[in-house]
Amino acid sequence: MEPWWTVDGSPRGYWIIQGDDWFGPAVASNARNRKIREETKGRFRLVGNVTQSDCSLRIDDVRRSDGGSYYFRYEHGGYSSIGYSYAQFPVRLTVVGLRDQPEISLPQGVMEGETVTVECTAPGRCSGTAPKITWSAESQFVYHQSSRNTDDSDGTRTYRSTITFTASRDQNNKRLTCSVFFPAVGASSHRSVWLNVEYAPAAPEIIQYDTEDWSGKQENVSTKIRMERRNINMHCSVDSSPPANLTWIKGGETKLEKVANNKLTLRLSNVTFKDEGQYWCIAKNIHGVANSSVFISVLGVSTGVTTGIVVASFLLLVLLVGVSLCVTRKIWKRSNTGNRNMNMASNDTTVDPTYQELQRRQSDTYSELKRDGK
Repeated sequence: MEPWWTVDGSPRGYWIIQGDDWFGPAVASNARNRKIREETKGRFRLVGNVTQSDCSLRIDDVRRSDGGSYYFRYEHGGYSSIGYSYAQFPVRLTVVGLRDQPEISLPQGVMEGETVTVECTAPGRCSGTAPKITWSAESQFVYHQSSRNTDDSDGTRTYRSTITFTASRDQNNKRLTCSVFFPAVGASSHRSVWLNVEYAPAAPEIIQYDTEDWSGKQENVSTKIRMERRNINMHCSVDSSPPANLTWIKGGETKLEKVANNKLTLRLSNVTFKDEGQYWCIAKNIHGVANSSVFISVLGVSTGVTTGIVVASFLLLVLLVGVSLCVTRKIWKRSNTGNRNMNMASNDTTVDPTYQELQRRQSDTYSELKRDGK
């Protein structure tokens, strides 16, 4: 309120509840002998310099019951003082719940391992009872808390709380909350922020599963898997901040890649022996690179190849049996020819030594062939 009067001497000022007599108890005054209401004593203060036409009123620890209309009265002089009440110019005070939130100062782009300082400032400038500032977080981490308060030129005070901690990847995307409680009035307020901690990719995790298995059951893979399946999905995921670029590589050839995404699935359809080999999932962001691999070993053969091998084996067996029968028949034929020659020689009455020797050899040959035939 801007008073319009000219003041000299030692004036006195009073703030009075609208409807009360000007000579009754005031809510605030600069006169020492003026009676003050008990519910406003110590909280309502006439802080303006009345001699300079300033009648500013300050209220500490405002309560809902403080709502209402107030007017100012001015007096000057001694026993026969001159006074004036501005009842026709009341000031209306409406008290609502605490709407302001604390302000949080948080650095951006924090690297894992760095020391981080976060500051919370209580809402408003307080001149009454100090608020209580507390911190809470979704992620468990150790921090050091300290207070930093500032006295303002108008007699109020700004309250701040600071925490210091070492950033880790477990804190990334976790909520950090500053709560402020004003015990004198039972009011509270809070504000939350989300931590952004950056770090290099960890070793990617690879999970493989058969696309024919719709049960959703997945098999964790470390370095090597052995299988014979028609379709295979290999899912690669990585923990990194900011998100990594993922690439699937086999034998120096890029099979699949994706930018700024921590998940990538490579699908192998109708797996054959040409799909066998080492598959690498490579993750890379601005802070580093990491990789993991899996070896696909295709065991067994397809149904068509198996049938071909069985048919070929059967034909080879038939061929071997045929050759064996042919050899056996030839041997028996030679044996029968030897027997006929021996019978013709036995009918000749003339015995020649040379013929006898030849007959003996034929007999021995016949015996050997007979043994071989067995």
